[in-house]
Amino acid sequence: ADRQKRIGHTQLMIKDLQKELQNMGSMEDVTPQIEAVNAELKSIQDEKAKLEGEMLDLRRDKDEAFGEFN
Repeated sequence: ADRQKRIGHTQLMIKDLQKELQNMGSMEDVTPQIEAVNAELKSIQDEKAKLEGEMLDLRRDKDEAFGEFN
């Protein structure tokens, strides 16, 4: 009885996995979209780093300018 039960469960699992595979086959490949988002993220991170560097330069220039007046 236990053996029959296990066989039945295994058959159900196989059917579920086959259904899942069929569904996955019909899904569109999202890799290109993921790569595009990653490229855009990298671009934004580069721009952020550049702006942060410029802000530091401006702060340093400001501090140096105020230092000259003291």
